[in-house]
Amino acid sequence: MSLRKPPEKHSDGIFSGLIHGRWLSTRFFSRYWGPILLIMGMIIFYIANRYDCLSKMEEIKHLERELEVVRSEAIRQKSAYMSNTRESVMTERINAIGLDLSVSTHPPYRVEK
Repeated sequence: MSLRKPPEKHSDGIFSGLIHGRWLSTRFFSRYWGPILLIMGMIIFYIANRYDCLSKMEEIKHLERELEVVRSEAIRQKSAYMSNTRESVMTERINAIGLDLSVSTHPPYRVEK
């Protein structure tokens, strides 16, 4: 009778067990399907939330640039209006149209009863 020694079991490394399929077996998935599903759901929620946040941030930047353009246009319009309402500009326009109006040289006075 021959005495054979059983092969010695040596501890395999983590990577070796992963490569040979000892970690991700069907028994592993059947035992931990709940937490795995929960973790995958959380990862999908994280990705979707991050995408939504980034797209909203881009929209905010675009609207801020548009608001800056509108504000500068409003300032330009106000400046043009203020320059058109000056007395000298109004006098030039009245003379160009040919109306017989002139600026009073006498100061206004009050009529008292």
